[in-house]
Amino acid sequence: MPTVERIETWHGQDVLDQTGAKAGHLEEVYYDSTGSEPVFICVKRGALGRHLTLVPAADAVLCHDYLRVPFSAEQINRSQTDSVRDELSSEQVAAISALFKLTLSSSGPVYSAALIERRRTEAKEAHQREEELQLEAQRREQELEEARKRASAAAEEAHAAERAREGGRVDARHTPRVARPPRLQASGCRSGRSPSRLPLTWTVARAAMPRPLPQ
Repeated sequence: MPTVERIETWHGQDVLDQTGAKAGHLEEVYYDSTGSEPVFICVKRGALGRHLTLVPAADAVLCHDYLRVPFSAEQINRSQTDSVRDELSSEQVAAISALFKLTLSSSGPVYSAALIERRRTEAKEAHQREEELQLEAQRREQELEEARKRASAAAEEAHAAERAREGGRVDARHTPRVARPPRLQASGCRSGRSPSRLPLTWTVARAAMPRPLPQ
């Protein structure tokens, strides 16, 4: 019997009974809980393919273009049903086993290849999504760490600038002031202008002129 990975090569092939008569077409394969051991095959029967039959997969032989089962047409017809779900319970497995008078390798439940494949795909996608989330978390952690480093560097620069300003204020307080030289005071004049605004040479020359003798 095929594994789940090869089920697509079986789908639609003819299914023959033990006499070589056509019993229908292969519709699905059901596996045990491990997904490795085929337990049943689902055969689509009837002119319009509306009837489904579950047949034990034990001792089934896959040939070039058909699948042959070691059961009679009567046994296959007794296992007919109108619908089959992707999961068969232990009770359904026991009932089919009784119809064919077999002890199967699995007591159930069993799962269709389509369901197993969907679950594997979902698990793979979930795992891939988990890896993407982990990478995204790592990227954000790196960005956060870089932001912390930038903030720390900016704070250090601000502290250095503040220390430099404080040092400049201290130097200014301790620097001695240079005294300005005294300004020369000039004597008054007749014009009424401020003595401080008269040229010093004019004031000195005026003081040196002889005064008239009293009458």
